[in-house]
Amino acid sequence: MSKQQVSIIKKVLTILLTALFTVPLTAAAASNADFYKNISKIDGYTTIVSLNVGSAKIFEMYTNDYRNNYTQHIEDLNETVGGKKVDLVEDIKVINGVVNDTIKINGEQVSPGNPLADIRKVANNTIAKYKSVVEYIKNIYEKKLKTQDEALQINQHNSTAWIEKGFALDMLDRHDEAITAYDKAIEINPQDSDAWKQKGTVLANLKRYDEAIAAYDKAIEINPQDSEAWKIKGYALDKLGKSAESVKVLNKAFELENSNLESDRKEALENHIKTLDEVLQINPQNSTVWIDKGLALEDLNRCDEAVHVFDKANEINPQDSLAWSSKGDALTCLNKSEAIAAYDKAIEINPQYLLWDSKGQALVLLGKPDEAVKAYDKAIEINPQNSVSWVYKGQALDKLGKSDEAQKAYDKAFRRS
Repeated sequence: MSKQQVSIIKKVLTILLTALFTVPLTAAAASNADFYKNISKIDGYTTIVSLNVGSAKIFEMYTNDYRNNYTQHIEDLNETVGGKKVDLVEDIKVINGVVNDTIKINGEQVSPGNPLADIRKVANNTIAKYKSVVEYIKNIYEKKLKTQDEALQINQHNSTAWIEKGFALDMLDRHDEAITAYDKAIEINPQDSDAWKQKGTVLANLKRYDEAIAAYDKAIEINPQDSEAWKIKGYALDKLGKSAESVKVLNKAFELENSNLESDRKEALENHIKTLDEVLQINPQNSTVWIDKGLALEDLNRCDEAVHVFDKANEINPQDSLAWSSKGDALTCLNKSEAIAAYDKAIEINPQYLLWDSKGQALVLLGKPDEAVKAYDKAIEINPQNSVSWVYKGQALDKLGKSDEAQKAYDKAFRRS
């Protein structure tokens, strides 16, 4: 199943199940609702939902007869919908005690079977709702399939339409036809890595893992930066029992995924800076925008540029503590002692404990842990409940070789006497 499929199914079912299982079940229970955790597994994907059984608490009785009866009730709640197993109630946690094989609710004796009967009613409603959701999704992809067929009647060489058709067929559980559609797309454009990847996903879902891996290899050959192709190849290898190879492939996937995320983050920051520059062309006296630009530059590790930008903000508004402290951060990034003067100016304007912490960190990086301890003491004086300042102080004391004093600081951080 593709990532898009999983996303659609999980979102719809999470909303549905959460809504349905948080409805009070009995009049007797409505006045005092208790929530139980239940794990429902649908099509292999796990969703946590809250199962509200009201005050009609379910207890596992200590007699074998009841225990067997209880188990049967649970099994009865499992239904098959459209060929898919839906475990509506896999486990109900036992939370309270038992009174002579009956449950006492607000002074009344209630049969242990009644709560499960109530759950059964909700289960039946859920089955009906689930069927309607399945039908709704089916209709969506039948329409999509019709649209792609119409597109292909106009142009049989439209590889994108063949890929979209394959995806629709896969969602309709017509997997062999989906593979044929992907093969047609590949025939038209053998360099379309997405077609190879989608084909691999269908093959993997059919447990044809060797063929799936061959498809993923082709996708990776075309686009070696596709972290998703590496990842699903790793899962397929694991299914074949090739654990060592699977781990290597998955590590490669996660490495690429992180690299892609970092690349996306940098691109977003660059675009943000361009937007800020456009704003500054209109109003170059907006100190807040200069600060925002400096923070973006600092996040890109362009700290020297950031310092000049913060200077511009300070020139416009010399009483903005954020501009001064941000300049201090940028100078600390460059390991320059001028950072201390910037923090001092920020503290002069706004003497908050976070600024003293920042000054302390800069002093540690500059090789002055003794002065850093004094800065942390000022932070603690302002906010003695801030555990971070105590930890920083402990680290600075450790650097000074004062392990006993450092331990006392750590104890303060974790509120140990």
